[in-house]
Amino acid sequence: MKKLVDCASGFVHGTTCGNDGEFYVVTDPIDNAASLKPGTLRHAVTQTGPLWITFKGSMTIKLE
Repeated sequence: MKKLVDCASGFVHGTTCGNDGEFYVVTDPIDNAASLKPGTLRHAVTQTGPLWITFKGSMTIKLE
């Protein structure tokens, strides 16, 4: 999957796009601003450093 970075075009061409980042899998569609539960999208976006954020399956995430 990380080879997708080599295909970047447009305004992202030439960026690293998190190429050296770890994979983070969102497994829980719940969003709770008061609790950064691992496995949620909110937890993923609060991490430092580059990440490849993927989703375990089809889910609808209603942000608070």
